Amino acid sequence: MITDILVLEIISLSILILGLLVYLRNTRSILNRAFFALSAITVIWNNASYLEEVLSSEAIISILWRIDFGVAPLIGFFFLLFTFNFPRENIKLSKRYLIFLVPTILIIVAITLSTNLVIQDVQHSLDGIKFVSGPLYFVYAAVIIFQFIWGFYILFGKRRKSSGIERLQIKFVLYGILLTSFIAVVTNLIIPQLSEGPTDISKYGIYGAVFFIAATSYAITKYRLMDIRLVIRRGVFYSGLGIFVVGAYYLVAWSDYSNFGGPFTLGALLTAIVFAPLFLAGFVFMSKKLKQLSNKYFFASLYDYQETLDKFSKDVSSTINLTEVANVVVDTIQQTMQMDNIGLFVKNKHYEPMKIIGFNESNLTRMVSNSRCTEFISSLKKPLVYDELVRNAQDYKTLQENIDYAKEQLKNMDIAIVLPLVTKGDLISCIILGKKISRDAYTKEDMRLLESLANHAAISIENARLYNEIQGFNETLKYKVDDATKRLRELLKIKSDFLTVASHQLRTPTSIVRGMLSLVIEEKDLPNDERERFISQAYEGINRLERIIHELLNATELEGKKMQMDFKKVRIENIIEEIVHGLLPLADQLKVKLVFDKPVRPIPKTLADPTKLKEAITNIVDNAVHYTAGGNVNIFARRKENQIVIEVSDNGIGMTKNDLRNIFTKFTRGEGILQVHPNGTGLGLFIAKKMLEAMGGTITAESKGKNKGSKFTLTIPIK
Repeated sequence: MITDILVLEIISLSILILGLLVYLRNTRSILNRAFFALSAITVIWNNASYLEEVLSSEAIISILWRIDFGVAPLIGFFFLLFTFNFPRENIKLSKRYLIFLVPTILIIVAITLSTNLVIQDVQHSLDGIKFVSGPLYFVYAAVIIFQFIWGFYILFGKRRKSSGIERLQIKFVLYGILLTSFIAVVTNLIIPQLSEGPTDISKYGIYGAVFFIAATSYAITKYRLMDIRLVIRRGVFYSGLGIFVVGAYYLVAWSDYSNFGGPFTLGALLTAIVFAPLFLAGFVFMSKKLKQLSNKYFFASLYDYQETLDKFSKDVSSTINLTEVANVVVDTIQQTMQMDNIGLFVKNKHYEPMKIIGFNESNLTRMVSNSRCTEFISSLKKPLVYDELVRNAQDYKTLQENIDYAKEQLKNMDIAIVLPLVTKGDLISCIILGKKISRDAYTKEDMRLLESLANHAAISIENARLYNEIQGFNETLKYKVDDATKRLRELLKIKSDFLTVASHQLRTPTSIVRGMLSLVIEEKDLPNDERERFISQAYEGINRLERIIHELLNATELEGKKMQMDFKKVRIENIIEEIVHGLLPLADQLKVKLVFDKPVRPIPKTLADPTKLKEAITNIVDNAVHYTAGGNVNIFARRKENQIVIEVSDNGIGMTKNDLRNIFTKFTRGEGILQVHPNGTGLGLFIAKKMLEAMGGTITAESKGKNKGSKFTLTIPIK
């Protein structure tokens, strides 16, 4: 008997504490109030049901059996109210049902407590007591059974329609209450009415409550049911501090009375002065240790939701730098949730890691970069919890291969939660959370805080990304402006060079022509040979003027435009021979030995624009002749694989390294050139390069230095 009473009180106390903790979690919630009332009335019913079987006083037994049968309809009513609001209120209990149900229950309770219409008589025997049912007993039983059937119908319906963590919460609570109710109904309503049944079976109905406690406790710890663990943690924390303060007070009081005769003596005052800093140090120490104890054994940090959110908002709003925002987000979540592993990724062109703690960065980056993973996370638009994914994969409306891949990756890297950060429907970032240090599941309050932090973080990260884009745009714009400014300066220099060259090169032949013709016109008595010489010089000046104008127009046409070509089959030896023949008079005049080393085996014909090819090679050879006075200019042509190679070498004035860098630029002439050949435009090599490139060829220049000659190598593809 003593064992049974001990078990009864343990079960009763467990149910009552459980109900009280749920009620304290949210005193305004209808769900929490209904659960507390259900728990409290169940405790009363359990005690009355058991004690009426074991006590011997008929007066007390009479009171107890009326309480036993009187509170049973209330258990059914509060169970029904609980089911309507569990796990969240989504089915409204209409007023007409309440108007009918509440009076009915109260009337039945009143009849049971005050009349013999439900229980007519109680028979005592050595085996216990046996109840004799009254005329309204079956109505009484039907009302109670109806309430439970209705409640279970609602729970089964909610379980069928729910998903994720709610489905699991309903499942365990449903099975726990179902077993408890079944045992209670069988032992208290059915078996006692059987004449051949045991008379004391009803007292064992209390053991059915074990299933209710076990199922509800498991759902609370594993699946965040009604999330009362914060109440437990804070209860332990503040109770511990209270015990410490009370203990310290009584210790000081005992010391004062034992040593000084009371608390208002001089010795007691001096003791208090000494004890005060020790008390403060002890209070701080106990506070720290109790927090550690709460975190270790009651699954999470003791954080204040609003305080954490306010501090985070303040910190994350104080910077616009993306790296600093990422640090604030990661540090806040890590410190609040007490975890070792966390990572934050931000989308630029790809998802890039901003801060990784604990995880293997390369493996985590590979997972997040996988399109199956990001598509899956983006489609959810809500936190992805590994436990829910494993148990309720059918609730996720996406490709099975994406679900399987996500489960495998989350399991392999020990990931508990993936928080998507979404703005304007776009997944801009995600936070990867590992398990807590305590290895406990995340509570409902944790999830609520994490979602709030994620919403704030999404806005801050998006602002930081836009700021970075603006900064990048500014840098790009600055670079382009600098580049455009540099190009403008180059164009201004080209313009200046052009005007300088044009004014000099055009003015000189124009002056010659005008001077020669002026003499011919004004000097009537000029001898014929002098007249012819002046006319010949004027003609040469006009030809020179034509060449300069041609080069200037060519240079302008070639700048930034695609050259028009007239391709024909040509033999390169013939073109070079024509060029040499045309430049021999100039070579003889400058005492230059101009030689073309014609190849023994003919070079195959190739497709090229004969006019432009001749002009390009002429510009190279003409330069060589002008800058090799009294020297040698040699021309070689040969076939090398699928191209024709032409080499023009001389032993003239040569070129410096600076000359070689700029030799093919417009209006560029080498050092000391003006003294050797003052009438050049600085356009010949530029034009030659452009023409050769338009035909698919190349041109390079080399020189060992000043007065060491030069060598130009031209290539033309064989087509």
